[in-house]
Amino acid sequence: MKNLLTGALLLGLTACGSSSPTPTPTPTKTVNDIVLTPTQLSLPLTTFDAGTYPLMSVLVGASIYFGNGSNSGTTQFLTRYDLSSNTFSSPLAVSTNVCFCGYSSKLVSDGVNIFYIANDATKYTASSNTWTTINYPTTARDNAGEAGVTYYNGNIYYLGGRTPSNLFKYYSIAQNSWFTAPNYLYATNRSQMAVYKDRIYVLGGTNAAKKMASFSTSTNTWTPLADTPFTVNASYDSIYTAVLGDDLYILQGETVYIYDLVKDVWATAPAKLSNLPSAANLFSDGQNLYIAGQNASRIPAVVKVVVSVK
Repeated sequence: MKNLLTGALLLGLTACGSSSPTPTPTPTKTVNDIVLTPTQLSLPLTTFDAGTYPLMSVLVGASIYFGNGSNSGTTQFLTRYDLSSNTFSSPLAVSTNVCFCGYSSKLVSDGVNIFYIANDATKYTASSNTWTTINYPTTARDNAGEAGVTYYNGNIYYLGGRTPSNLFKYYSIAQNSWFTAPNYLYATNRSQMAVYKDRIYVLGGTNAAKKMASFSTSTNTWTPLADTPFTVNASYDSIYTAVLGDDLYILQGETVYIYDLVKDVWATAPAKLSNLPSAANLFSDGQNLYIAGQNASRIPAVVKVVVSVK
């Protein structure tokens, strides 16, 4: 009996006052813990010359398409770079309806085809290697050109125009038609646009250099956000955005600003990279970031950026 009482007493003491200490929780990672590690990919030598105007690029699946639509006398070209095989395609079809000049839009893709809408509107169909014109009424042209542009869920959205405005419209790929959406909160052009879930984020642009807002495609409404802690320069050929995971990355020259889309907070300091291609675009394939542009010889160059945390 004595042994039983002693055992019960020990159990009671253990339960009441001798429990194991609570483990220290692991600190939550933040955007300040993100590390970007760039690697210059060794691309095959090519004769594709960007010419006078910046080389344009767009990620489609596992390939980056590079194009020169200059009308300055340099031969136009379009080529596909396969990331997995590190090879370029033969020259692809070009279109005289495509001009990377004057109105300075950018190539955009629905994941299969490529679109270029500026002073004209054209679609490249990869499966047939052909360009075709698409519907582009006068009512749609007032906010094309040097507008913010992005793709989401079958639509290509355009914000602003060559002259700063708050016009917000979209082109429905399936319907080959244009539609209006609620006007943006600020008059701007050359703004940066990115998509996260069902929201379109707009950053900066002429006349709204630090403004930021999001548009809900579900409720068709705008939500103003806090101003960016930096100036989003209005340069069509050197500022691009990409979303990877829950974070937004914005490339300006060789500086990358990082924004947590869930917590609505910017990294305290941007990431500084070096030796990047010029006229660079920023892409996400869901696993890594890629920076595509042209090197000093004006031919295609790609930097792969691995994203990790400290």
